[in-house]
Parts: sequence; structure tokens; C-alpha cells
Amino acid sequence: MGVEKDEKEAARWFLKAAELGEPDSMFHLAWMYQEGIGVEQNSELSTEYLYKAAEAEWEPAIRIIKGED
Repeated sequence: MGVEKDEKEAARWFLKAAELGEPDSMFHLAWMYQEGIGVEQNSELSTEYLYKAAEAEWEPAIRIIKGED
């Protein structure tokens, strides 16, 4: 049993949540764009969403930007 993975659909939902200001979704989108998972790889968008997550005080994003992770 289980659910089939749909990475494109996951990216679509993360984008919707990010547009509503959800920092966890911004962080996940940054990772997806960095790795090209469910979306076309795009380092500029990856960086943009990582910084948006940090601006929203999402601690994992802040640590990455500071070089702590």
C-alpha cells in the first residue's frame, strides 16, 4: 500500500504555502530548486527562497546562510 510520490505536485503545494508566507515551505522549495527535485534546477530561485525563509526567521535557513550547517 502507500502513496506514490509526486514531486511536481509536492513542489506545487510548497509554492502555494510559500506564497502565503510559510517559511518551512520556502525552505523546502529552496532545497527542491537546488537539487532539481520536482522542478527544474535553478540556483537563483533556490537562493531566493532560502533567504525568504531566513527573513521569516526560519532557523534552519538562518544556519545555512551563516555557514553553520
